Amino acid sequence: MRVATLEVQGFRAFGASKSFDFDADAVIVVAPNGTGKTSLFDAILWGLTGAVPRLRSDTHELISLYSGTGEARVSLTLVSKDGAPLKITRRALGDDQQLRIEHNGEILKEKASAQSKLLSALWPAALRTPDGTQALTAAIERSVYLQQDLVRQFIEGDDAEERFAAISELVGAGRATEIQLQLERARTAWTRATNDREREGETLRARIELLEARLAASDQRGPAFAQVLEERWRGWWLVAQNLGATRSEPPKFGSADSALALDRAIKDLQALRRTCERRRDVMSGLIAEGAKQHAGSSLEEARQSFRAAEQQLKAARDLLTRAQAEAAQERESQIRQRETAEEMRTLAQLAFRHLADRCPVCDQTYDHQHTQQRLQAIIGSQVSAASPAQSLRVSGLATRVTECELVFNEARQNLRDAEETGRLEMEWAETSRRLIAEPDIQKLGGGELLGALRSAEGQLSNMAGKLAVHERDAETLSLDLARSAEAARRSEVEQELSAGREQLQELQKWLAERRRTGSVATQILDGLREAASEIVEYRLKTIEPLLQRIYAAVDPHPSFRTVKLLSRFTRGHGRLIPEIVDPAVNVSSQRPSAVLSSSQMNALAVSLFLALNLGIAKLPLESAILDDPLQSLDDVNLLGLVDLLRRTKQHRQLFISTHDPRFGALLERKLRPVAPGSRTVVVFLENWSRSGPSVRQRDIQGSPSGLRVVA
Repeated sequence: MRVATLEVQGFRAFGASKSFDFDADAVIVVAPNGTGKTSLFDAILWGLTGAVPRLRSDTHELISLYSGTGEARVSLTLVSKDGAPLKITRRALGDDQQLRIEHNGEILKEKASAQSKLLSALWPAALRTPDGTQALTAAIERSVYLQQDLVRQFIEGDDAEERFAAISELVGAGRATEIQLQLERARTAWTRATNDREREGETLRARIELLEARLAASDQRGPAFAQVLEERWRGWWLVAQNLGATRSEPPKFGSADSALALDRAIKDLQALRRTCERRRDVMSGLIAEGAKQHAGSSLEEARQSFRAAEQQLKAARDLLTRAQAEAAQERESQIRQRETAEEMRTLAQLAFRHLADRCPVCDQTYDHQHTQQRLQAIIGSQVSAASPAQSLRVSGLATRVTECELVFNEARQNLRDAEETGRLEMEWAETSRRLIAEPDIQKLGGGELLGALRSAEGQLSNMAGKLAVHERDAETLSLDLARSAEAARRSEVEQELSAGREQLQELQKWLAERRRTGSVATQILDGLREAASEIVEYRLKTIEPLLQRIYAAVDPHPSFRTVKLLSRFTRGHGRLIPEIVDPAVNVSSQRPSAVLSSSQMNALAVSLFLALNLGIAKLPLESAILDDPLQSLDDVNLLGLVDLLRRTKQHRQLFISTHDPRFGALLERKLRPVAPGSRTVVVFLENWSRSGPSVRQRDIQGSPSGLRVVA
């Protein structure tokens, strides 16, 4: 099938309706960036598949914002080799799509039937897949439409398993791969179910072992054991009543509720034992506390010591106060004497300076020599210092006061401790009397009360011990009752054991059959894997020479001039790995992106795309659509690609777009028709507006004399 006509309305860049005549061997689309050349090729993809996976958009997002009708519509006319037209019309309003197929006078509008008709006409292998539309889309994206944004996705973006799956679909091994995957999923579920049944078998086997053990235990007991057990039963209940653990009458031995009554009695025993143990522990604490309190000094002794220390401190403070007063009076007298001496010395110095033959004060004569000696003696006189004995006395009394204060503080603290001990002793006695709760105890105190506590503690310990022993006897009795009941149910155990063994035997037989089935499924899976791998490997060998010729024509790298596609089968999954080789020195790399530049990687991707397009006999469209390869390749690779496309258009209908008018002119010359009946069309998209670009289309005139070689 080839594309003959296209009509687009309300789809992406095309707001208004635009029609295109593509009934040609080569269609060259020349348009500046942003005027709709990619939208034009996306319209072909959407019209055929109803999706543009590259955009990851919902259907309503593909509708032009300037659509006059609020819907997107794409109408494609495909023509087969025999000239029979197939018209495809796809509409989208919101997320709802409608598909209409016209073929051989038949019109299909119902979505399922129209889709089935479309798949049978374009890609019949997709009818046998779970999602036929997705299979058709993948086939077109891998081998028909090289999208500008996804030039290198097949080499870099997809992993090795995805590449293998894509090639398998294109070369016809997709169904084997799908069956393999479905069988693997079924085997996984089958294995999970088998493992569940095996776990059931383990549980059943453990149950059988338990029944066998119970049956073996019941074989050793007869009527004599039951008679002894009945006597133990009556004796145990009698002891329990005497201990006060229960007051109810015991049930009849062997009755239906005997085990339940024994469980209740055991719980009563446990509760009573815990109560005795708690009271015993409380009494032990009171005994320890009382012994500690009675070992301390009495309150009266502490009070006497406190009063004596208080009197000693008062007497010491009084002595210190009197000594300090006497020392102060002595210091005050010394200060007055010192002041008088200083004044006399000053007066003597003044008089000595002004002495003459007559007294300057009374103007009388005097003994000049004797007066001078007197004044010099006054000037040189010194005041006596304080007595050191008085200071030592004050210091000693202060030290005595400090010592008395320490003794007083200690006596006061001892008094407080004695008072607190007395209060605690009163509380202890009250608590002890309340705990024992006997009339005679209320009159006791001190050591007698401590002795009563010790006696009560011993009684509680004895009672707790008896209850614990009787509790253990009850547990043994309960176990023997259970064993006796098991012996009585021997026939039931034998029947259950026989049924379990039969069920286990059937389960083991079923598991053996499942294991044989698993072995067969593994063989089938291995065969499918080998078949898919062999088909892919065989088809790759047939495509590889074509890929090599295309790669050599584009000539992206000066050393790595050979490219291979290697198929591997690892862990049950096929893997496809591209490899570039330098044949001169036998150096290779299975990671082309680590060796080649961005432009060289694009050239490799374009070569692989064209090899798949030309090497696969049956494609959804006998077309090769390249969206602006000029943006992905450099000039040298591009010239090689143009020469390659010139030879390709003999086998495929070419669609190629460019944003560069010069490259468009080169394509016009290289792809012009040279054979009778061939046709090359150039479409110009210009002056984009809200209604879309303006469309201008013309045919390229052929060369009547064919190609000429210019020296």
